[in-house]
Amino acid sequence: MKKYNNVAIVVTAYKIYDDVVARFFKYNHHDNIYCVTDAKTPEWVTRIQCPEMAVFAITRAANIGINKAIIDGHDVIIKTDIDCIITDEVLDFCRNLKIGNGACFRYWHIKNPSELNHTELDKRCIGTAVMHADDWLRINGYNEYMDGYGYDDGDLRTRARGAGIIFPTLTNPKIYHIWHEVKHNRDTINPVNRAKNIAARNKM
Repeated sequence: MKKYNNVAIVVTAYKIYDDVVARFFKYNHHDNIYCVTDAKTPEWVTRIQCPEMAVFAITRAANIGINKAIIDGHDVIIKTDIDCIITDEVLDFCRNLKIGNGACFRYWHIKNPSELNHTELDKRCIGTAVMHADDWLRINGYNEYMDGYGYDDGDLRTRARGAGIIFPTLTNPKIYHIWHEVKHNRDTINPVNRAKNIAARNKM
């Protein structure tokens, strides 16, 4: 009988995104969700207190959740964003993922989560990464020298490939990115900080 991977979903959020957090859980009813957050979460979610940070570092927060999921014995960990929908097709992909293989995803933007046929592919950015627990440990997770947002997933992809992990950028199965009014803090995603994150890639 084929053995399927035990999959955990890791997501990070800050309190200022309470409405976005609520929407995430409205459309994600999966088991084994680890949320590193200051925001409210449902009782069935493993909530991990997000540490105090002068500038929110998604890399550090993500690693906290990823490491907790690994300690709890999950085979595969998928790290996603708080404004995304993880479908059963994505979870099936993760359940069948082989060791030494991973992936990151381009996002399909949607305005109405009940109309998944009305989507637009974002060809510029990548997000949501998945690997086996051993592979996350092998590359030491996300690069914690990076602050804010910007290039964290690109750096992860480069290091995974450099370590010999098969790590394509996928458009299918689809990761849906939910449009929302509240945007990321532009102080943490501006071009200067993104440039600093690119420079930090050699510090791992």
